[in-house]
Parts: sequence; C-alpha cells; structure tokens
Amino acid sequence: MYEVLQYVEVGLRNAVHLNLCEKYGRDEWWEARGLSLHHVTQDMIVAVTDKLARIKPGWSADDVVAKLPFGFWIALFGRSHEHVLWYRGLRSAVPGYRLRRRDPLHRELDLLRTLRNRVAHHQPIYHRHLEADHESALRVLGYLGGGLENMVAKHSRVPGLLARGPR
Repeated sequence: MYEVLQYVEVGLRNAVHLNLCEKYGRDEWWEARGLSLHHVTQDMIVAVTDKLARIKPGWSADDVVAKLPFGFWIALFGRSHEHVLWYRGLRSAVPGYRLRRRDPLHRELDLLRTLRNRVAHHQPIYHRHLEADHESALRVLGYLGGGLENMVAKHSRVPGLLARGPR
C-alpha cells in the first residue's frame, strides 16, 4: 500500500506546488504578497526553511517543497485556506475533481494521510477496508490528471495481495 500512497503524496505535492508557482509567479509562492497562509502551515514552512538554512546553505524552493510533510499539502485544502487558496485557483491543481466544494476532497486526502502514517510507522491496518483505501488513492491520482492513476493501477500489487487474503 505504501508504494501507491507515495505516488499520491508526491503527485499531490507537485501538482499543488506547480499550481501555486504559476498563480503567484514565483517558485517561493509562500512568500508572495497578498498570500496569507494559516499560522500552522506558515509555521511548517518556517521550520523547514530554518532547518535548511542550518544544513544546506543556498537551499532552493525545491528543497523546501521536498521537506514539507504530506500533512502540509493536505492542510492547504482545509477550511482555513478555503478563501485564500481554494476559491482563488487551487482547485485547478486537481483538474479531475468535479465537485465545486473542497471539503469532500479534504476529507478523502486526510483519510489517505492517516493511512499513509499508519503504514509508514508499521502500525496495523488490517481493520481498514483496504480495497476502498486503494480505490481512494487511485481516485485522488485521477484528480491530478496526467494518466498517473492508470499507470499506478496497472502496476499496483495491492489488489493481488488483497485477493490472496490473510495468511
């Protein structure tokens, strides 16, 4: 499941970053005039940039983007950024998402974040509906466009493993 969730994480991160770079006309979109991020997401950026300043002089925007956690990218779809980002164009980062409301998307992303964290920390996931989780991950990849959903679905080992059942 982790390999599928990695595509979701990196795909979402890259789609959002590219969208915001284009919207604000700069790689460091988080520093753009007129952009007022929620203090929690702003604090995440400051923590990453402070750490990079200590360990990597001359860091770039790409370094910041790579170090921001999955939760940061999902938080950008949260209620606190609805007027600042969603209605001002963030929804174009997910062109396959057909609903106008961002809250169902945010909930789906947050459920995948929870699953990803459980998998990454070797916590049990057997109590979850893993087929539905896999479908949700593929659906989110479909929202991102570019055929990533089909490529991951074609190569995912999850359906075969789930079909074998527990040992």
